[in-house]
This record gives sequence, C-alpha cells and structure tokens, in this order.
Amino acid sequence: MFYLRGSTAATILMGPFVSNVDGDTEAFPLLVAADIWLSKNGASTSSKWDSTDPLQDNFGFYRVTLGAYDTDTIGTLKVVTHKTGCLPVWQDCMVLSPYCYDTFIAATQIIDVNVTQIDGQATNGNNATLNLKKLNIVNDAGDAVVVTSSGNNGNGMIVTGNGSGNGILATGGNSITTAGIKAVGASGNADGVFAVGTGAGHGMRCDGGTSGAGVYAISTGTAPGVYAVGGLSGGSTAAGIWASASSNASGIRVTGNGTGDGLNLTAGASGYDMCLASNADSILKLSQSATTMRAGTVDITNFAPTASEFESSEITDPLTGHWTDRSIVFRGGALNGCAKAILNYSLVSGKGHFTTDPFPTAPSDTDPFEVV
Repeated sequence: MFYLRGSTAATILMGPFVSNVDGDTEAFPLLVAADIWLSKNGASTSSKWDSTDPLQDNFGFYRVTLGAYDTDTIGTLKVVTHKTGCLPVWQDCMVLSPYCYDTFIAATQIIDVNVTQIDGQATNGNNATLNLKKLNIVNDAGDAVVVTSSGNNGNGMIVTGNGSGNGILATGGNSITTAGIKAVGASGNADGVFAVGTGAGHGMRCDGGTSGAGVYAISTGTAPGVYAVGGLSGGSTAAGIWASASSNASGIRVTGNGTGDGLNLTAGASGYDMCLASNADSILKLSQSATTMRAGTVDITNFAPTASEFESSEITDPLTGHWTDRSIVFRGGALNGCAKAILNYSLVSGKGHFTTDPFPTAPSDTDPFEVV
C-alpha cells in the first residue's frame, strides 16, 4: 500500500503485468493514461485526471503518475487497469490529509495535540476535570503552573495532603527575597492566603530554615503583612498565629510599609493583645525591646565588616556586653529586613563592635540598622 498526501501529485508503482495465458510471463503492453482507473474511498471507478502516460519499469512494472485531482479525496484509493492479454492489475493506496502525511510519513511536521475531551467532558467550555496520579511540570522560561478560578467564589486551587504529607510543599529559590509561596490578594478585600485549621490542625504551619523565618510577610500598602484571627474557626483556644522558632531563627519577623503596621494585634472579648508563654527570658527581651531600641549605621573606618561582625559610630556604649543577647534588624541595604541575635558587644577605638549570628552577607558602609 502506498500512503499519499492529499491533493498532491505522486508517482506509484503498478504491476507486475503478466500474461493471462500462463499467469507468469512478464507482459509490457502499451499503457496510456486513459487505461488507468481510480476508485476514491469506495466510489465508482473513473479514469485518472492526470494525462501523463505510465512509464515502463522492470519486471513487468509501470510507474503511474497521479495528479492533485486524483488524490483530492481523503481515504482509500484503488488504482486499477486491465489490458488485453494481461491479468488485471491494481494498487491499493491511502490518501492522508496533508497534515497527517507530513507528520507521520514525511516527518516534517510537529504533532498538534488538541484535547477535545477529558473523561468524556468537552474541554472547549472549561467543563472537564483531569484526574491524574502525578503531574510533573518544568518550565525554564517562566511560571510552571498558573491557576485561575473564574467561577462564583471558586478557589484557584484546592490541595489536600494525606497522612503525614503536606497539602503543598513549596521550596523557594536561592535568592534571599525568593519565597516558597508568594501569595498576593488580587484586589479589593481579597486575601493573598486564607488558611483555616480543623480540629487540632493549624490553618498554616510554616517552619523557618537555619537563617530564614517561618513566615516572611511584607505589607506594600496600608494593609497588614499578616492578618490572623484565632478562635472562631480553629476553636475557642486556637491562636491566630502560633510561631515556634528553633536555633537562632525568628518565630515571627514582620515588616510594615508606608502607614501599615509591622504587627497589628487586636484582642478578642476575653483575650490579650499579646500573650507570652511563661518564659522569663522571652519576657525580658520583649521588655528590653519595648523600652530601649537604638538606631545606627555601619561604619567601615576602622573595621571591614563581615557576615557576623561590624562596627558603628552611633552606638558607643562603653560597657562590654551591653547589647549582648539583643537582636539587630537591618533597615536598608542588601540585608534590609534581616535580623540576627547579638552574640557579643564591645567598644573598640570609640566605635561599637558587634558580633552576631551570621547574616547572609556582610553589610555595607552606612547600612542602617536597629538594636531591638
């Protein structure tokens, strides 16, 4: 069988032509174009349109030229002839659409996959639901997954974990500003993230890394970076935010912007604006931050800053250890928003010398910070 390209001229080989006396002796009758007849997709036979006469080949075969009108019907094409003194000869062909021929025969076309149904539901009306065991998507040029709900109060994505698995396990990139999940409320009063816990489960659980916070929230307008309500959905004793840090990471680090608050706490009818666990050290540090906060800038005159040591000319308290066990929060530069614990403080050549837990990088000259 020959596979032919629809509405395209082609040459096929017909034969062998043999004697009708013994059915074996090769015969080379005089064939002309009018001797070749066609049946297009089962229709009645008719003479071929192309006027080129067949050319004699070897072993009783002839080369037959078909024109564009001869191959203009998709489906089966039977080419037949019966010359006097010869047995009948025919050739079966299959005419494919130009796209199918170019894709599967000529291999010059990319397969165009157009899904019209999923599980029996049409896709053209956004009605279909795709059920998969696992989906792995990699895009090196942009967003890997974009999910939009246009229905009435529809969720963009519903993700449910099982057993000890997470509903969503998200890992950010290597940049200090890259988040595992970045959620932005679209407009009006829309929330970037709305999380509700059930039973003893948390609405959202975020574990910080060795130098990162569990939740890193930035307010870009007048709205809070984090807005959390406890009690109503999670139970009468459930907290709006429950943050537990390990090592030297912050349980909660919040930065406001513009007229927005870094942290805005509102107590319930019988609750507190802030409730601290009975940990004397935690209460002491909160008290110190509330009563004594100092601002300064990095000074490189006498000492080249490192990721864990730098000096300031604005803070010159003479007592060694004066600021030890407090925290430093940078308010500008490459470390803007980063906070680390102060491991040691001393006055060196008239400048306050700070030793801290390592920052991601060394601060630069005049970078502003606060001791809290």
